[in-house]
Amino acid sequence: MTEKTNGIPVAVRLHEALSAAGLPVTGVGRDRKTGAFRVDWAESPGKEQEEAAQSILAGFAPASSKMDRMAQAGFGAQRLLAALWEQVVEGDDALVEEVRLKMEGQNGV
Repeated sequence: MTEKTNGIPVAVRLHEALSAAGLPVTGVGRDRKTGAFRVDWAESPGKEQEEAAQSILAGFAPASSKMDRMAQAGFGAQRLLAALWEQVVEGDDALVEEVRLKMEGQNGV
């Protein structure tokens, strides 16, 4: 689950961002199963430091994939396959249109 940008792991970039904000962090880790970040503090953070860290962490949250967003909208793989079949084989765009409209309501695909 090591995500990289320009060859730099996300945990390293996050640690750099937290340090650049003047927060007393000694390290950043990531849970392999959940993807949640763990911040190791040099000293217990104050309320403002914790809020600043949370704000920075929010910018590093992985974006939902298209498939995740479609599943949350009620369109799992079986339903998407049915929509494709109906459109391509049967010439019926109704279910594809339903998917499109629902996904536009979720900030687009």
